[in-house]
Amino acid sequence: MSNKETVFEWEDLEELWEGSVQGSQIQIQLSDLMNELKANTSEFEMNAMKQDLKDLDQFFSDFQQMTSQFEKDAIKNDLDKITRSLRSFFDFFKKRN
Repeated sequence: MSNKETVFEWEDLEELWEGSVQGSQIQIQLSDLMNELKANTSEFEMNAMKQDLKDLDQFFSDFQQMTSQFEKDAIKNDLDKITRSLRSFFDFFKKRN
């Protein structure tokens, strides 16, 4: 599966989400939740989270270098299957609407 196909699938998902009646309500609730989280998080907690994200990023960089080509191919195959399933799922809902 190419990068363009992946972007296309996410665009389909975004289109369905934005077209949904509940989509705007969920978006508002998520925005409110994010604002509440930011308001109730101390500077110490924010710095700790930033450091954790840096550590995770470093871990994944190291992990990626240790991953064999076989594992990468297996993951790519799995992602292709998931994408095809999502595509048929979205096509089904597009036909219904």
